[in-house]
Order: sequence, then structure tokens, then C-alpha cells
Amino acid sequence: MEVPVLIVGAGPVGLTMAALLADLGIASLLVEQRDDLHQAPQAHVISARTREILAGLGIADEALARVTTPPADARYVTWRRNLAEEDIARIEIGGEARFVQLDAVSGKRSANVPQHHLERVLFDAIAGRTRCETRFGQTWRGAEEECDAVVSRIEDATSGEVYRVRSQWLLAADGASSSVRRGAGIAMTGDTNLAHMVTVNFEADLRPLVKDSPSILFWTLSAKAPGTFIVHDVARYAVFMTPYFPPHEQPGDFPVARCERMLRAALGTADVPFRITSLSHWTMQAHVADRYRQGRTLLVGDAAHRFPPTGGLGLNTGIADAHNLAWKLALVMQGRAGEGLIDTYGAERRPVAVANCEASVKNFHKMREVTAAMGIDDRRLPLLGRVRSSAPARALPGAIRSAIGGVLVAPVEWRTRRIAKAASARCVAVRQRVQRAAEDQMAHFSTVGLDLGHAYQGGAVRSDGTTAPVAPDPVQEVRQSLTPGARWPHFHVTPDAGAAYRTSSHELLKPGHFLLAGTGRHGAACERLAVPLGDELGVQVVGVNLDLAASHKALAQLIAWNDGHADATLLVRPDGHIAWRSTAPQPPSLDEVSAVLRAILQINLSQPLDPKDMQ
Repeated sequence: MEVPVLIVGAGPVGLTMAALLADLGIASLLVEQRDDLHQAPQAHVISARTREILAGLGIADEALARVTTPPADARYVTWRRNLAEEDIARIEIGGEARFVQLDAVSGKRSANVPQHHLERVLFDAIAGRTRCETRFGQTWRGAEEECDAVVSRIEDATSGEVYRVRSQWLLAADGASSSVRRGAGIAMTGDTNLAHMVTVNFEADLRPLVKDSPSILFWTLSAKAPGTFIVHDVARYAVFMTPYFPPHEQPGDFPVARCERMLRAALGTADVPFRITSLSHWTMQAHVADRYRQGRTLLVGDAAHRFPPTGGLGLNTGIADAHNLAWKLALVMQGRAGEGLIDTYGAERRPVAVANCEASVKNFHKMREVTAAMGIDDRRLPLLGRVRSSAPARALPGAIRSAIGGVLVAPVEWRTRRIAKAASARCVAVRQRVQRAAEDQMAHFSTVGLDLGHAYQGGAVRSDGTTAPVAPDPVQEVRQSLTPGARWPHFHVTPDAGAAYRTSSHELLKPGHFLLAGTGRHGAACERLAVPLGDELGVQVVGVNLDLAASHKALAQLIAWNDGHADATLLVRPDGHIAWRSTAPQPPSLDEVSAVLRAILQINLSQPLDPKDMQ
């Protein structure tokens, strides 16, 4: 069979990619080796930027709200000995101050949406698009590249048949262990084996334990069951993750019965019934692909990068990958852009992945400061794994083996219990130290700077010699601007423009369209030039006079973001990043803007552009 684009992997990134391409007029076949969507949570935090992208796909806030953990149930992150005992430390990540910060830079708020629910929302979205076909139970087995296409071999799990799919482009969205990436010979660079985790998905009503600490995350510090609870629905289901320690322990050493005992210890009570629904294991790694393209194969999402979950950056980075690539791929396939535009995808997105990977690794190591503040060296935990998994220990009866383990953890249990109860003045001081260490972890949970603050450089951005402002804390804060390469800033559109009150400027961005927006003396010209510009180059351009569209307060913001200039022409890409800016006294002509857009699309470059056109 022949398809324009073959996407391997029906996770959130693959599904998003299929929907984006469909909306741009490009058909795709999406193949997935699993027989259905995920049935248990994987990733769970979707950022403000991801929600902006999903809104562009027509996914309504109401659809996400139905599968989102209520903000009131995800207000805190908490450290306890076990879930039944009192807080040792707690930080607020979902309070009003955080929402005010987010509302100033985006019309959307980050949310806790378990991945299996997000996948269902995305799958329902592409099911209504005629240019998307999804096949489950299909395993990609390899590919050979031809001069203008790539031919993949796909195996059907039901029939065992291996058939061939010829596509113009092959997209690897098949996760961290991507077969497509390996088949393309693309290497990964970074840290391997940061940690090994067992994940226990279970059903339970945890409300009697959570009480007055409605938290999305609980870290349990008991030596009997160290780990993390992710509470997706406090009344119904949650996830518990606990480490294991190769080579002394393997996933097979954690059958259901043992996981039930560990989960019971982490809960800290026999009064709460639970049912384990599934078990899995995974290795925490920090890798970024050396390149994002090999011939006609392109990497997106976890196939291109894998981060520790400390920061919730993996899925969101992948969704932004798809958003960056889709419009470029569509224009090239439609003959409206040169193929070099596709190379700007990796040039722009790989530095973002490297920065997000480094932040995630930093968060992972920094988390040890909390246990260190309690006087616990969690690097000694492998000793327990080595002892309980040694050959002599395995030869002992289970009761004796458990008793030995109890002896090993007893000193830690005694210490953490005294600190939790503030049993002495010294323990009170330790509690205070632990609280301060917990408060220092906010970069783990507040990443709006990484989400919204990156500015692209390179071939799909025409620099004007300025640099996007960087916030004092580039992880937790963002400074909006109109600098080329930066994300189109969020501000409010006036009701006089026919929009609802407090509508975000991101509503001016239409899927697959460039935006030509002007302020001051440039505003009316941008409205006038948009249609002929689009007709000349065969692309869709929306023209907006921001002096009419922006609210009164926003106009003052726009001047500040424009380095104090009242006049500006801004060309915004379909992915919502500013491609070019002119602050000349007079608005640019159609020929000037056309030359800029041709340069961005990498067409008609035989005649060099006059550098003055770029000013």
C-alpha cells in the first residue's frame, strides 16, 4: 500500500502528529504494535503549551476537564513516612499564586491528565478526521529507502502477514526503545540506568489517608517501601513506583504477592482495601538522539529523547516536536517549501530537548536533598536489594528472610518515625530542615520557563539582531517578547474584535496559517498585505491590525515587548513562533515580506536577499 506519511507509534505524540497533518491536508497511516491504546497511566502532566496545541486541534477544554484530576485534589506535593501518617514536608504547587503566574503568560493552565485518558481524547479527535487511519496490532519490522520514498515492512499480529507500506516520509513516534530509530542507525547520547523502577497500578479509595493534604504526589520515606504515589483520582485509582536494584534484583523478583506487601507497607495501614490492576517496570534514562533526521526518517517524541520523569517534560516536549514538524512537512510535501525546511526541525527542537533533559536530570539528583536532610543516604538502598536477593538469603524461609530485611531497615525506620513525630527538639529541627529542602524542589514542579520560554534560531527564523529576554529563573519564569524565534506572546484580545472577553491572542493563530500582525503605522498594511502575500506563495496568511484587535492594556504590553517601538510588522509561523519582525518607520512592502517568507520556506533562493530587507 502507499500512503503519504507512515507514523509508527500511537502514543500521544503519534496521535497528535496524525491529527496535525490531517488538518494540513496530509493523509497518514498510524501503526501501533499494541492491540489497543494504553489502559494505565504513563505520563500525566500536560503543560500550558501542550494545551494551547491541543486547542488548535479543536480539543475543547470541556473534553479535557472530564479526564483531568480536579485542581483541588492536586494542590500539593507531600513527603510522609507512609501514606497513613502525618506530613513530614509539603509544598503547594497548585495554589492561586501559581494560577496567577500561568494566567499572565497563557490562556491555558497545566493539568494532570493521565496518559491513557489523553490518548483516548486524541484518538477520538482523529477518528473524525478522514485523512487518518490507525491500525493496532501492527509491528514495524524494518525499511529500505528509495530515492523519493521509504518502504516499510509491517507485520500483522493476527494473521502473521508481513506487508509493505510505501510512504514519502517515515515518522518514528514509537517511544524510548524506538525500533525505527535503531533501524535508521541514529544513536542516543546521555546517561543510562539512572534508576530502575517497578510501577504498581492499583484501585483504592485513598481519601481516608489523604485527609487535608490533597496531593498529586506523595513521596514515602519508609525504608520498608520507599517510593512515590501518583494520585490520579483520590477516590478510585493511583500509581505507586518503587525502585529495584540490578543486578541483585530483576523485574521477575517482584510478583504480585510481593508488590501487594510493598504497597501495603507504603500505605501504612491494613484498613484501606486495594486491587492491583497491572504491574510494569522501566529504566530511567536521560538520552537525546544525535540527530532527528536520517534521509526520509524523522524522529518525534520519546523516539528522539527520553528524560527522567522529574519535571514532567517528556510528553510535552514530544507534543511540541510534532507541532514544530507538522507544518514544515506539509508545506514541503505540497511543493510550497524547499526540503531544507525540514532540516530546521531538528535544528530547532534538539536544543530544547537537551535543555529539558538536563533540567530533568538535575531535578532527579536534587530530590536526594530531601532524604539527605533527614540524615538518610538513599544510595545505600542497593545494599538491601543485594542482601535480600543473595543466594544464601533466597535459600532461607520467607519468614527468616523478612526478619533479616527488618533488621536492616530498623535503624532507618526508627529515625524517620521520630522525625515524623517531632519526638525531640533535635527532631523538630530536622523536620524544619526537611521542609526547606522540599521547598527547594519547586523547579521540579514549576517549569513554565522551559515550557514557554525557548526561542528558536536558524533557517526558519529571520533574526533582527536582537536576543529574546531571559528570565532570572529560566526554568520557573518566562519573559514574553516579540523577538524573532520566541513564542507568540499571550495577551488579551478586545471584545470589539468580535471575541469573547479575555480571549487569548492565541485565538488569532489559525491552524496551518501564517499570521501577519502589525502595530502602529504597520497595522493597516498587515491587514492589506496578507491575502496577496498568501496568493503569491500559495500559503495561507491571516492579517491582523493589533491596534484594533488588542485590548488597551495589551497595546502597552506590545510596545514594551517590542523594545519600546510603537511600530512593528510581525510574521508568525503556523506553530506560533515569531519568524520575522520589522520595526522600520514605514511598513514593509509586499515584495519585502514576500522575500522574507520565501527565505523562511527556502524557495527561490537563487537570488540572494538584500540584507536591508531583513531590518
